[in-house]
Amino acid sequence: MAKYRQKTVVEIIEEYPDLMKLKLDDGSRAYCFTKVNGSVAPGDQVIVNTTAVDLDLGTGGWHFVVWNLSNQDIDTPRGGHIMKLRYSPLQLDVGVEEEKPTWDNELDNLDNIPVISAPLHSQLGPITTFLKSKKPELKIAVVMSDGASLPIALSDLVRTLKSKDLIDSTITFGHAFGGDYESINIYSALLTAKNIAKADLIVTTMGPGIVGTNTTFGFTGIEVANHLDAAKSIGAKTFGVLRSSSADTRERHRGISHHAITTFSKATYASHVLGVISDHELSGQMIGQLKDANIYERHEVRELESVGIVQLMENIDLDVRSMGRTAREDELFYEMACAPAQLALEGI
Repeated sequence: MAKYRQKTVVEIIEEYPDLMKLKLDDGSRAYCFTKVNGSVAPGDQVIVNTTAVDLDLGTGGWHFVVWNLSNQDIDTPRGGHIMKLRYSPLQLDVGVEEEKPTWDNELDNLDNIPVISAPLHSQLGPITTFLKSKKPELKIAVVMSDGASLPIALSDLVRTLKSKDLIDSTITFGHAFGGDYESINIYSALLTAKNIAKADLIVTTMGPGIVGTNTTFGFTGIEVANHLDAAKSIGAKTFGVLRSSSADTRERHRGISHHAITTFSKATYASHVLGVISDHELSGQMIGQLKDANIYERHEVRELESVGIVQLMENIDLDVRSMGRTAREDELFYEMACAPAQLALEGI
């Protein structure tokens, strides 16, 4: 169950318009989402949720501010009449599609726009780096689900990618919030990316913090199947990322992860385009995994050479880590993220 503690803010470590990183009086750290809790200052007494840190989960050792006791009242900027985090003590109002111009039927189609769906948030780094290195003028929209972190403000990666002009706009949907645009579901998020954000290409993914087990279907990354099927049903060209690793110590994630095998052998309804790297020492194993799972029959699988994505990221000082590993420690993970990006560029 949840745990809450009262702490004193002693230092503002970093501050952004939608996020404050705090140091507390016992040496611990906390996130404060200003759209929910307003701002805080050194000396303020705050109530923090310590549950994840107490359980030693992968949240980076941070608590979360629930309330600033130094404020009797908080009024954050209003958004609209649609609520996110609905029916919870932290619900907030956001502006979504009801405030946009009415769309006619012609706008309810994605008109062959490429949609790349990635199961892990960290895959945004290599995907956008590669795409912009080949086509700098490409307008990329990132659509973030509520499969992991709900506030997009938690993503240092998104802030960095936007500062480097690798992402042009963000859309948060479901109970995820804080994007440049807010949407209700995957369909309206994709249509917002095309019709409002005017994207040339869309990448869908969850925020930081995938949840997974060693069961067949027990992982949030399986949402990739829904994202791709939804995108294709309204006219997109769809490309799936195969989660892969040469460094993961868990056998079920070596080569192509069992999560990706489940997604593309069992969870997808439509056929999508997948890319697999052909020049890695594990390429033979990965191709065998895909064939054994009949994924070559269910989807269009293309074999491609590596693009040197780790070096491309280093060239622009982009440090991306996944599962605690640096890009150099697991280059296959990043190359496989770029494989569908290579294919998506072919039609643009």
